[in-house]
Amino acid sequence: MVGFGAKFLYDAGVGIMAADPKLVLHQADNSHPNPKGSYLAACVFYTTLLDRNPVGLPASTFWRAEEYRQRYLEKRGLASCRTD
Repeated sequence: MVGFGAKFLYDAGVGIMAADPKLVLHQADNSHPNPKGSYLAACVFYTTLLDRNPVGLPASTFWRAEEYRQRYLEKRGLASCRTD
């Protein structure tokens, strides 16, 4: 199950970088995720492990100014987990 999550996360990240190159999902070292990348990973694993839709999860303090980004990452994370 976690292996699928890692593949879905990779697919989501590649899709986001292609669609919105200005949205950075990693830290300056180009290896570790920044908070947005971590949130995307959480959405993918939430969907993969719990078979639940992450879209519409309560906004945290981190997202108050960018709720549209939160919803975008939730939707991309969910879409990457669909296999149909």
